Parts: sequence; structure tokens; C-alpha cells
Amino acid sequence: MFFKKAFLVALVVLIMAGCQPEMVDYEWRYQTTALELSAPAIGSDGTVYVSGDDGYLRAINPDGTFRWRYRTDVGVVSAVVGSDETIYVVTSDQCLALSDEGILTWYCQLQGGVCSPPALASDGTIYVGSIDSLYAINPDGSVKWQVGFDGGGLETFPVVGSDGTVYFASSSSVYAVNSDSTLQWSTDVGWEQPSAFEVFSPAIGADGTLYLVGGGYGEGYLFAVSGEGSLKWTCSIGNTQGCSPAVDSDGTIYVSGGFDSLSLFAINPDGTVKWQYGKEVQEFSSPTLTSDGTIYVGSSDGYLHAVNPDGKLAWLLEAGDCSDAAFAVADDGTIYMNAYEGYLYAIPGESEGLAQSPWPKVGHDNQNTGRAGH
Repeated sequence: MFFKKAFLVALVVLIMAGCQPEMVDYEWRYQTTALELSAPAIGSDGTVYVSGDDGYLRAINPDGTFRWRYRTDVGVVSAVVGSDETIYVVTSDQCLALSDEGILTWYCQLQGGVCSPPALASDGTIYVGSIDSLYAINPDGSVKWQVGFDGGGLETFPVVGSDGTVYFASSSSVYAVNSDSTLQWSTDVGWEQPSAFEVFSPAIGADGTLYLVGGGYGEGYLFAVSGEGSLKWTCSIGNTQGCSPAVDSDGTIYVSGGFDSLSLFAINPDGTVKWQYGKEVQEFSSPTLTSDGTIYVGSSDGYLHAVNPDGKLAWLLEAGDCSDAAFAVADDGTIYMNAYEGYLYAIPGESEGLAQSPWPKVGHDNQNTGRAGH
């Protein structure tokens, strides 16, 4: 009832503004036995891979039918798909490699409590973060190296720059590590401010700038850190609840936040706000950019929002709570989205896939490699 009333209020506002939103429908949806699902990944044949808090990694065909599942005993951790279609997924103490038929190829035992999805470098090295270490794993499953660090635990997924540098952040510092395990730099950007401060997964801009969201309820910031480790600027974005930024081809950074109400922010490369798309909701998801310029963001009011590049609403899709939604976008425009109560949605779209931008979504690409470049 609350969500319906909230939507009606928003609809009246939009009608008064002369821009009544279009309502669209999904192509199909697949319900799992999980309550929460990870960000979907897409294989080269269109298979969609998604893991859930019921401990299963699932492979779903492009038509929405079940293909296979593999018991991992892992929570909501995104799978990564390699160029050879190997699927990488982590548990609390292992990294697993599966074939595209769901057969275990190898596993690598890890220590310290794994707390992030893997990132995949162009040479096939798999990077996995634990609460006190960064692991580099060879494509055959052997450990290449392990680097420990101080700083209160890994707070972000590792991401890989176009030159092979690995970036990640703890609760006190940002780190850049070379592919041979040597530390390139570490820096404290001064985000130890609120008592419950979290740092979320970074995005990498075309010039190597690292964009990170840090903060908590009511006090969040977007940080821009240069490729050399210096703080370029900060932008106050209010509430932040597990959201990561996306970067467009013109350098615009999109990120969810808000003050009196939640907003999708478009932020210029110099840290100034270009526009805000506001909504009376409790939470927005991380944004995803597509080739036609549309920005997709899920929200706790039960709708997927498609927002135009000028910040105006294009259309809505009723999908239940999708405030933690993550997206993959196939080349035919089909949008795959996870939502609360274990649903995977396939939504028709008019784009030609993800935007060809420096960082169009969490995990960078449809394979969730966390690697800059195309």
C-alpha cells in the first residue's frame, strides 16, 4: 500500500510537469529459491550466471529456462566469466573455476576470509580480496602471490586498470598494487569521518582516475583519486547505501545518493553536480549505462527506472524491491536484472548493449571482470 501511494504521488508530479512516464513490462522472469541474487554475468552464448544466498550458482538460458546449478555454499557474490568461458566464483575460503557446463575445473584454497568477487586481468590472472590480503591466482588455480596489508579489512572489490594495476580500498586507505605484487602507492583520502563509514567498489575513468563512494546514511561522498594516488576532489552526495559509480564516455560520473530524498546524481569530471533525478524512496541501486544513453537504476519503491541523459524519466517497470539491483545488458538490448525475492528479470531494451564508456556498470562489463578497457 505504501509503495502504491508513493508511486501515485510521483506520477501526479510527473503529469503536472508534462512528462508522464511510460510503463513497460518484462520479457520473462525466473524465480530461484534464494531471497537475494548477485549481479548477473553473461557468457558468449547468452547464458546468464547468477548466484544467490541459498548457496547456488545458476546458469539460465537466454529464453529464461533453467540450464544447471552448482552448490557453492556462498552468499551473494557475483560470478566472473573468462574469455574461455570459465566461470570464477568465490566461497568464504576458496576460489572455484567451473566449466560452462557447471563442472568444477579446479579450486584454490585461500585464507583470511574472502570478502569480494574476483577480478580478472587481461593475462588471465584472477585477483581475490580477503579481510587482510590480496591474492593473485594463476589461470591453473595456483597462487601467484599474496600481499597482506594494514587498514581494517578490504572494503571494495579489487579492480584492474588498463595497465594491469590493481586498485582496492580498506576502511582507511586506497591501494595501487602492480601485477608483480609490489606496492605502487597507498593513500589516505580522509574518509574516516562518520562512525559507521563504508567504502564501496570503485570505477576507473578514461584518464585513470579512481572514483570511490564512501560514507553511510546521511553522510556520503564521491572521491576522485588520481592514478598517482592524490585526492583530486570530493563531492557530497548524502545517503550512500552500497552503491558504486558508473562513468560515461564524456567523463560524467553517475552515482546514487541523496539528502531529503534519494537521488541519482550526474557529476561533472571536475566534481560539480550536473543534475539530480530525485525520488521519494529509501534506496537506489548502482547505475548502469547503455549505448543509447539511458541510465538504469533500481529502487526500493518497487520499480526499475530508465532515466534519459538529461536526467528526465523515460520509463518505469514494476519489479518489486530492486534497490540492490545490478544489471547486465546483452548486445540485442535485453536487460538482465536481479531483484528481491530471488527473481532474475529479462527486460526488452532498445540499445545495442552496454555503453562503450570507461566504466558503464559495477564490475565494468557483462562478464563482471572488473577490468578497465574493452
